[in-house]
Amino acid sequence: MAEEYIEICKQVPTKNSYVRGHLFKLFRYSLPIHTDLRQQLAQARTPEEVEKFVQDMKNRLIEDEEKAGKFDPENVIVDEFGYRKYPHWICQPALRFEHDKEHSQSKRLLNEAKANPVKNDEESKKTVREEGEENEANAKRQKVAAA
Repeated sequence: MAEEYIEICKQVPTKNSYVRGHLFKLFRYSLPIHTDLRQQLAQARTPEEVEKFVQDMKNRLIEDEEKAGKFDPENVIVDEFGYRKYPHWICQPALRFEHDKEHSQSKRLLNEAKANPVKNDEESKKTVREEGEENEANAKRQKVAAA
């Protein structure tokens, strides 16, 4: 899949940083195992270096598959939430676990909402200008207190 993606990127002008970001996501489950290749991808600055990374990763994944033996898709281990656990060399989707609020992407928003609950409708209607004025006043008070 990565080789096909690289071929598309050769045809369509794509920033190298975008390509690296997509490859980090594509190899999400393999990079923690092959940390040296993770570093190689992070330092890749040219399309040729990215292609070399893809070839090196492909070779490693083939070796890993050969060491582990044939993968049987009919006998896949299922975790406690019912998700199938595939070997890292199998291309798989990046799942967002809704059941795990502590590790979800919305954790930051949940924490902010807990830390700053809206007290009433009047307080929530503050304008950006009013908030800026309030911040300036607080900064002045802190300077006076520090002096």
